[in-house]
Amino acid sequence: GTPGEVELGLGRTFSYTHKVGYTRGREHIRVPSHNVNDLVMAHGVSRIKLDAEGSEFDILRNLNYQPIREIILEWHFTLVPDPTWSHLQNALERLKIEGFEILRAPKEKSKA
Repeated sequence: GTPGEVELGLGRTFSYTHKVGYTRGREHIRVPSHNVNDLVMAHGVSRIKLDAEGSEFDILRNLNYQPIREIILEWHFTLVPDPTWSHLQNALERLKIEGFEILRAPKEKSKA
């Protein structure tokens, strides 16, 4: 697709709370956007580290998996309200169907 623009709702304190789309009560700006599949093909990408602040499911749902060999994924449970975990389950199922092995990083021990 053709590069375009999206509305970005700015977080009040940290950049990781910015969110694509309209969010009531936030300041909004227009930012450039690109289709991830176009970027993958144009740059010969075979590995993706995906940290999209709550948009991971939308990206995974629309990703062309053909050239991708490895995906490192950070999932934000607090940014995507999903009490049944259905978004995560759907994303993991899609990755399995596409032939990916699911590995989970061990939780870090708290430093008390």
